[in-house]
Amino acid sequence: MSVDSSHQSGFLLNPWIVIVIGLVAVAGVGGWMLMSSPKTGANLEQRLTAPSGTRTMELSENCAGGAGCQRTATYEFTQGGETIRLVCALDLPGATPLFANVTPQWLADETILRIDYGDAEGQTGSLLFDLVADCHPGNDA
Repeated sequence: MSVDSSHQSGFLLNPWIVIVIGLVAVAGVGGWMLMSSPKTGANLEQRLTAPSGTRTMELSENCAGGAGCQRTATYEFTQGGETIRLVCALDLPGATPLFANVTPQWLADETILRIDYGDAEGQTGSLLFDLVADCHPGNDA
């Protein structure tokens, strides 16, 4: 009686299928990491909500292109069922992002807002907004 040793049992995958599955997995993990990372660097946005939840200040900065940063502050609230967006004066020259870390301090009636900010290198500063006097209708696009 002879035994046939050429018969193989088990499942054999084509090496190209294994490579393609591996590349898809690596691309998926890389995409997930990219999409879930916090906003830092050239474009940064911070949305600060007042304790009442009815008012917000949105700070944004775009530091792309090396020509300095463009920074905006937009105050938003609801009045008579209508959402009002006002642009607030913000003059902070420079070519590096400043709003990596922000801490808002709202006055009790939420008409004054102090924002302490700091960049990634440790530079700090403060902004003080009188939301009635410093913010006005304008094009914030």
